[in-house]
Amino acid sequence: MDMIINFPTSGITRLFASENYETVDKFFGTDEWRQNTLREEKAAVKRRRWIDLYRRRLQPYGYHVVTSEDVSALREYIARNSRNAQLYTLIFVSKHELGDKLWQGVLDYLKQRRLF
Repeated sequence: MDMIINFPTSGITRLFASENYETVDKFFGTDEWRQNTLREEKAAVKRRRWIDLYRRRLQPYGYHVVTSEDVSALREYIARNSRNAQLYTLIFVSKHELGDKLWQGVLDYLKQRRLF
């Protein structure tokens, strides 16, 4: 099964800012996210690490996982508000390379027009 996952980057950022770490642990199913992000000051780096961790956690289920080491292959859609703040990230995962090709077509289409 292919999945488009709405990764709530702004929601996790709010939980992180309020130091509600137990809820973030439940979201990820692990406290592994704490290793690199508690000391990190840059919000963009934190978000990237959270998404990479989420993707890696899908690997045991047979999904092909690409993390930030190969940024050009990430194939994500970042939704932003009118002030250009990141709201959420749409992440696509597939067990077949044809799914990746179809999702790339969607992203190419979205580049041509605004989603909202």
